[in-house]
Amino acid sequence: MNRIFNKFLFEAGWALYFGKVVSEGFVSHQGTAVFYSTDGNFDIDFRHRFLDNAQLAVVPSLVKHNFIGKNFNHTVLLIDPDNKLSILLNQQFKNNPDIAVSTLKKSFDESFATFHTGFSEQAMSIFCQLKMFCGQTETELIDARICKSVDYIKRNIENKIKIQELSKVAGLSESRLAHLFRQQIGMPIRKYVLWQRMKYSFFAAQNGFNLTEAALSGGFADAAHFSRTVSAMFGAPPTEILYDCELEN
Repeated sequence: MNRIFNKFLFEAGWALYFGKVVSEGFVSHQGTAVFYSTDGNFDIDFRHRFLDNAQLAVVPSLVKHNFIGKNFNHTVLLIDPDNKLSILLNQQFKNNPDIAVSTLKKSFDESFATFHTGFSEQAMSIFCQLKMFCGQTETELIDARICKSVDYIKRNIENKIKIQELSKVAGLSESRLAHLFRQQIGMPIRKYVLWQRMKYSFFAAQNGFNLTEAALSGGFADAAHFSRTVSAMFGAPPTEILYDCELEN
């Protein structure tokens, strides 16, 4: 995503944006991103390949891309990397990308055509469509030791996360934990911690904290550190995103 979101919603395990997206260069998200548009087509530049005139696309975590929105309204769903749905969604698109795009787009089209309530309710409808599309979302896909590590990170996000402590929690050596975490979650521990810090700080901003207070509550060194992290992920600083958006609880 790269700029100007009219609606903005963070939920446990995922986030949703709706509005116009103006290209501002290449970014990468820590979570799996689903781009969808009912108003018109969009392009995505992946540097080594180019997706043009699409209405739905899935971008795996940490994949550099430049979303070109053509001044239409778009729906962008970001799913936590440790969310089982994110893992299942990536599997679906890896195995049958063309069938997956066609099936999911049809499902979203039907949902948008019959859904006329508020943004939060529509967001939940989109997420439910994804769960139905992916099927068995309760299948155990993440190693229990990694689940313990993820839980520890979330419970201690306001503090400094040390690999030594995570290693003890997981019952793994530091090197084995780092390898298994990246294998299971799809990214290094440090990047995952940044994702969780960013989410926590956005939640704080939603609840009335100023930017500095929100940044510190999420464990960032200062507002500038928070701003750099958000800009690298979304292509715009938090002040612009928060200013241009209507935040939803």
